[in-house]
Amino acid sequence: MIPAGREARVTGRTEDGAWLRVVYPSQSGIEGWVPRANFVTDGLPSLASLPSLAQAPAAGSASGPAGSVEGDALPDLSVASAEVQPNGNLVVRITNEGRAPFAGRVGLQVSSADGEILGVLEVNLTSQPLAPGRFASVNTGIEVRRTGLFVIEIDHVNSVKESGEFNNVRRVLLVGAGGSP
Repeated sequence: MIPAGREARVTGRTEDGAWLRVVYPSQSGIEGWVPRANFVTDGLPSLASLPSLAQAPAAGSASGPAGSVEGDALPDLSVASAEVQPNGNLVVRITNEGRAPFAGRVGLQVSSADGEILGVLEVNLTSQPLAPGRFASVNTGIEVRRTGLFVIEIDHVNSVKESGEFNNVRRVLLVGAGGSP
């Protein structure tokens, strides 16, 4: 969704020009399709100068051209929460917010707010796929002894094709289990 009055970068169009491929916010990597009728026309580039990228959607379709981000059924992994157990072990809850299951291996990185990497592990969801709307709790084996701000990132090397890449990082305040720092 692009709020009224905001600018988006137009990167392509359907052959008939009825749909435009846009990037919003303009400097991000978030791309999708919107109907041309939703744009203020005096702000549009010449449609002839834009590459034709897809066929027009079927009549009555509101989802955009086939193959668009909105039409793809992809997983969307996110870090829902993180919790320090009484013994100091960090447990991370991974959620699939997408429309397709995820089965495979994905990297999980935990670091302090100042960038110190505390651990990188591979989460194996091959034998137990993560269905849309479901979550998996992962005992990371990382001990959190001090209280502070931490950064947890799922798919930190961007190896999983997802419907959204903007929600892979979560910053959390964790209360450490004490002991020596």
